[in-house]
Order: sequence, then C-alpha cells, then structure tokens
Amino acid sequence: MIISHYRIRFLFWIIAVAVLALPGTLLRAQFLTYQVVDSYPHDPRVYTQGLIFNEGKLFLGTGLNAGSFLRHIDLPSGKILREISLPEKYFGEGIAIVENRIIQLTWLSRTGFVYDAQTFEQLRTFSYDTEGWGLAYDGTRLILSDGTDRLYFLDPNTFENQGHVNVHHEGKPIEHLNELEFIEGKVWANQWYTEHVLVIDPQTGAVTALIDFAGLYPDLRKRISFGLLGTGAVLNGIAYDNRDKRIFITGKLWPRIYEVIVHPLTEPITPSIISHAFGVGSATLTTRTSRGIWYQVEMSNDLSVEEWKPVGPAFLGTGHEKTFEVLSDIQGSDVFYRIAVTPM
Repeated sequence: MIISHYRIRFLFWIIAVAVLALPGTLLRAQFLTYQVVDSYPHDPRVYTQGLIFNEGKLFLGTGLNAGSFLRHIDLPSGKILREISLPEKYFGEGIAIVENRIIQLTWLSRTGFVYDAQTFEQLRTFSYDTEGWGLAYDGTRLILSDGTDRLYFLDPNTFENQGHVNVHHEGKPIEHLNELEFIEGKVWANQWYTEHVLVIDPQTGAVTALIDFAGLYPDLRKRISFGLLGTGAVLNGIAYDNRDKRIFITGKLWPRIYEVIVHPLTEPITPSIISHAFGVGSATLTTRTSRGIWYQVEMSNDLSVEEWKPVGPAFLGTGHEKTFEVLSDIQGSDVFYRIAVTPM
C-alpha cells in the first residue's frame, strides 16, 4: 500500500502529539488547520449526528423525532445502500461500530440500539444514565458524550458505566462535547455550535489540539442568513479510515462530506480586543476571536463598578468571526455586554 505524502505528515503530527503528552511534559493545545483533499455528495436534508467509516464502508446516523435513521452510504457517490428508521419517539444521536455490531444512541430517551452491521437487523436495546450525544469505540470501550465536559466509558457488551474523565484545558472545563471519533489513540470531538474539533487525551481528559474548520462549508453563514438553512446546520460529523488514514468531516444539513488533512498553523497567536455592547434586556455581539484565546460573554449592570458576570460557558477561540446572542432576565435596566478574552 502506498501512503501519500500528506498522510505521512499526518502520522508525524500524531507522533508529535503523543510525545508531548508523555507524563511530566507541560502540554498546551496545538492549534491546527485543514486542507480539503476531496468532497462527496451528502443528503442536505438530514440532521447528521454520527458518522463512521469501517472496512471501506461509510455509516451515517441522523437525528430529529420522526426523522432519525441509520444508513449505509456509498462513497463516493452518496447513494443510500441500506437504511433503517428509528421509532418516531426517538431522536437519534451518535453511532459507533464494535466488531459486527453498530451501536446508536438517542438523545433524551436514554435508550441505545444495537444492529447487525451487515443486515441492520435490530439485535437489542440498552439503557444508560445520561443524555446521549456522541459515541466512539477505542477498541476496548465505548466512549459517550452527553453535552457536558464529561466523556463516559462503557463496556461494549454490557453497556455498564466504567467511569469518566472531565475534559479540560489549562484548568478550564470544556463543555458541549458532541459527535466523537477515536483516531490514533485520541478522541476527536465536535464542540456544539463551534467550527472546531477538539483532540482529547482519553486518559487525562486534556485537550491536546484544536482544529479550526472555519470556512470548510464556504456558503454556510450566507445560507443560514438567507433562511436557506436552519440555524442548527452546524459542523457535526467525524469519520476516520483507519486503513488509509483518511479523515472525513461534515455537518447537519450539509450537502457535502469533506475529506481533509490537518496540519499545524503557521500564523502567530494574537490575543483579541475586548468588544463592548450596550442593550436593554438583550444584545447581539459580533467579533473576530483569535487563535490561542479563551472567550466568554460577560454582563454588567453598572459600568462604574468593574463587576462582570459570565453569561454561558467559555470557549477556545479559533480565529474566525463569532456572533453571540445573549438575553438578560433583568427587566427595565440597562445591561452592558462584552466578550472577555484571556490569552493562553
């Protein structure tokens, strides 16, 4: 088998991250970018919740009540080769493959489905104690996300909870972990409503890298603003071809699946300027965040005293424009908002 030069570069990057993660090493997250190698048709009507590539086959799990199913898709044509729907009351979520079984989560029902990977025959159901968001398999354990900063480990046969890790970076929790993939010893996670993917050490929960996928779907923001896509059309879907070292990325309601390579950024890390806004009860802020920073919306009722309260969680900045929509439950008062930025 011939491995192209860019896949060799990717393997060297994986080795470098592994060395940096050795015990006793002071690790700060690497900031990575991407290059599109190819793209393939994807059904733009589906709410992508899980994506896996196994032994030359691409599988897709989708969400929405009365719109959730599991598909086997031909790559590169996008043709549906096999499909099974979930009962209407279930909202489908992440998927993973364990030997000859496909596991599919549901969101709030705390019910999982197990299928034969060849025939899609339903073999059984199981239950779990959290919401179901993303799912991956590391060869020994299932890894489940529930939208918080936790990754849970489940026995792949009994589905019993075997513990969890809290995902963090420099002492800060990283929440909204969504779709997952296990790639070369690391967990890759979409962070809900962002355009980046986190690379996580499953042993410690530390974020070792952040991949900026801004601009991957070039017309995304324009199509949302013109009402051609729902605001839920976010980046969500990671699959890995373990044999040929290929990475596939897509999103909810996206018309393409992108084959990409990742590599370190060469741009300098520059902290952003704090942005301010004034509003009564609500505000929409737009700013360009910088790579290598934390950003968070904060609120104040009195600018004469420097007391700012956080509104929502903190996120890692990745260098592209970010719009915040914030609402206050304080009525009849002037409310000031800002985006607080902390250089890493």
